[in-house]
Amino acid sequence: MKHKMTFKLAVSNIKSNKQIYLPFVVASAITVTMFFMIVSLLSNAFVESR
Repeated sequence: MKHKMTFKLAVSNIKSNKQIYLPFVVASAITVTMFFMIVSLLSNAFVESR
């Protein structure tokens, strides 16, 4: 019962603060994508040879 109430409070908090969370999630996704692109380029044989 306690976990159900905690989950409901968390969901209602995210819904009420979506103007703050949405830019954060988008920026985090872009940052992670850029990180993996750079790691991919660093481990690429063509890029390593130059």
